[in-house]
Amino acid sequence: FRETERIKDNIRQFYFIVNINMKLNLIIFISILKWLKVHLRKNVFSYIIVIITIVACVALIKYSNRKRYGGPWRLSTVVYNIDDSVPFSMKYRIREIMNEITNVSGIKFRERNGSDIAYVNIIYMTDDSRGCSSLVGCHDSKQDLTLLPYCVDDDNSIKHELMHAIGFTHEQSRPDRDEFIDINYDNINDYNEYNYNIEKNFAWDDITRMLPYDVKSIVHYSGTGNSVNGKPSITDKSGNIIEKNNDFSEGDIIKLRKYYELYKDYVF
Repeated sequence: FRETERIKDNIRQFYFIVNINMKLNLIIFISILKWLKVHLRKNVFSYIIVIITIVACVALIKYSNRKRYGGPWRLSTVVYNIDDSVPFSMKYRIREIMNEITNVSGIKFRERNGSDIAYVNIIYMTDDSRGCSSLVGCHDSKQDLTLLPYCVDDDNSIKHELMHAIGFTHEQSRPDRDEFIDINYDNINDYNEYNYNIEKNFAWDDITRMLPYDVKSIVHYSGTGNSVNGKPSITDKSGNIIEKNNDFSEGDIIKLRKYYELYKDYVF
């Protein structure tokens, strides 16, 4: 009970900070509009400064709304849209996996209707410019989950990205990971190195921290993934290469169930 209350306190603190940030952006934007009204007619230089400032303000607001880590989904229900770019066979499999998550945890998935602002937009890409990827948690806006061709025959990738969309980050990014594994940064390509960093600031993913470290988690990278030279990127403390995980682990299912219990009444 105390652990659950602590998690809820962390959630409140997280949203308090986010709300302050958004209110500050709004104040800045209103101030710019007032300044525009007073000074715009003076000279061209003032006009240029205003345009630059507005662009910077919009970028700041966009950045604030696209934080890598979002919040919980209301009522433990993930709202989604599957783009027309996704092949039919993949659409079918995505929905099957969503049903699997619902059956083992209670977390629901609902297709977006016209009034939904916050939703996961699942898209299919044939080039690897963005890779298989998803933002973590709900960002109160449209957020892309991208899948590549090899995901058609790889349930691992779909499950992995849906876990991110629900709200779980990589297991190897846990603050306690160095007690259980070694990250061999010299063997990891520069583009993906950030995925191996320890993440200390996603306060509301304390569900993960309640549980033992899980090398079998679907959101734990394999020991050979993203290797730049064929050597292992992750090994356990005995030097063994971490195997690829193709299904939800027992720990993943516990995480999902705890998530449902915590947020099934969450409406903020």
